[in-house]
Amino acid sequence: GNFYDSTLDRISEIAMYIGFMSLYNRYGAQMADVWMTYVIAIALGGSLMVSYTRAKAEALGFDCSVGLMQRAERIVLLGLGSLVFGLAWNGAVLSILIIAVAVLTNITAVQRIVWVYKHGTGVPLDDQSRPDQPQRGTA
Repeated sequence: GNFYDSTLDRISEIAMYIGFMSLYNRYGAQMADVWMTYVIAIALGGSLMVSYTRAKAEALGFDCSVGLMQRAERIVLLGLGSLVFGLAWNGAVLSILIIAVAVLTNITAVQRIVWVYKHGTGVPLDDQSRPDQPQRGTA
């Protein structure tokens, strides 16, 4: 259940960003629209890194739910922003929200990396050195 839930969460988030890319990457797009496709790609990368850093930290035994832009915040900000503002004011509000998510997701990913680094000092962080994990290549 938990595996499928987190997997489907990531798939739905990727689908949302692909939808935004489709919106900004329409035929005959102006330069600002092309620029936004790069911003959306950065937001997607940041979102996936936020999820990945938390999942990897949890796999290593840490509860790493720090940061400004967790999944719920991203979905509410972009989903509600899309529903309420849509392309009003030539999409300026939606563009600002996507830019904010692009910046804040990457900051959140860095916050999580730093958090694990600080809390993992003196703790073996690779699977091979954990006593509760079987060594690779051994029976």
